[in-house]
Amino acid sequence: MKKILIITYYWPPSAGSGVQRWLKFAKYLPEFGWEPTIYTPENPEFKLKDSSLQDDISGELRVLRTKIWEPYSLIPSSNKKNANIGFTKSSAAKKTFKQKSLQWIRGNLFIPDPRVFWVQPSIKYLSQLLEQEDFDMIVSTGPPHSMHMIAMGLKKKFNIPWVADFRDPFSQMDVYDEYYMSARSRTKLEKIEQKILDNCTAFVSTSFSIGDFLLNIDPVKMHVITNGYDAENFKDFKDKSHLDDKIVLFHGGTMGEERNPLGLIDALNALKHSNSSLFKRIELRLAGNTSPSVLQSLKESMGSQLVDLSYLNHDSLFEEYQKANILLLLIHKTDIGRTCIPGKIYEYLAANKPILAFGDPQSDSGVILEKTKGGLIFDYEDASSIHQGLLKLIQEPKKYTAERESVAEFERKSLTEDYSLVLNDLIKNRN
Repeated sequence: MKKILIITYYWPPSAGSGVQRWLKFAKYLPEFGWEPTIYTPENPEFKLKDSSLQDDISGELRVLRTKIWEPYSLIPSSNKKNANIGFTKSSAAKKTFKQKSLQWIRGNLFIPDPRVFWVQPSIKYLSQLLEQEDFDMIVSTGPPHSMHMIAMGLKKKFNIPWVADFRDPFSQMDVYDEYYMSARSRTKLEKIEQKILDNCTAFVSTSFSIGDFLLNIDPVKMHVITNGYDAENFKDFKDKSHLDDKIVLFHGGTMGEERNPLGLIDALNALKHSNSSLFKRIELRLAGNTSPSVLQSLKESMGSQLVDLSYLNHDSLFEEYQKANILLLLIHKTDIGRTCIPGKIYEYLAANKPILAFGDPQSDSGVILEKTKGGLIFDYEDASSIHQGLLKLIQEPKKYTAERESVAEFERKSLTEDYSLVLNDLIKNRN
């Protein structure tokens, strides 16, 4: 059994499906000859944790933890969501001077991210481990991209093969636009990124477009292994959408002002006037962090037909998938939406429910929907097309529902096998 050290910030993972990636890979890696050891902070500074995701992981999995200090601990809780990556952002017009100052500090003093203070203590701690034990591979997964800096330090000291796993872009992330970064800070960030790409043995992207970007940097090092779904989660999955006369539209995840579904609101209002009896059957259910202004707009349209469930753990999300007639997918309007694939798309497809998506039809997500025939995607503001698309999904759901065979390539056990083949090749080439 070969040994692999996985450096990750999120363990147990947060609600975001992208960070479930290595939790599930760790589950299946032993079946393909790899024994994982997880290294993660003891006291990470993020709000939404979902311990239910660990229930199907063997208790024998080795997890090493050390304490981390983060500047977010100094920020009052009321302001953290405006300073931290992954939470709903305020529009520029609504930001206070204090919020702008915090974001400037975040962008110009903490590069690549506020977890950078954990880098050197982690290199010291893990160096002691690597001096005592032989590991065949190191994998670092980000964001936060400081995890790659830890792995880079270990690679230089021990010359162990290292894979940099990018769940999201690095310097191309649109969130940096919120941080008022100076040209000097941006250059520093890009130099760190280039060092990581130069020093790692291989890099893996979760999306095709980011893979194309990395391909131009080094086609030999580049691999694309997407996120996916766990087939075991669907063993007892049952379609409950037919148990009443409701037409349930469900969205799970963050719905911020940067993903305000204005076209959907207009389409629902048009349906209210053109076919009130059909409109009254629609129930819009939301799970996750929804911007107050977006929530207010939806309430004005839907009234009591809007159900705000707030945060749900992973198990409860599956109950909502079973009830839903249509699953809503909101993709970032910026370039990151074109290049990044929301992790939930794979579970949506595996649920065999039609997807109504909003974003660039030419995005990676749009390509997947087209390939699997799993739904429809429209520009956010195209209310007329959204209206017609919504009617199509209601009237002919099977026509826009992905067959299980078409999404089999995104099953996590299969993806873990693909990853293990990459790791094995790196070992073979080293020898």
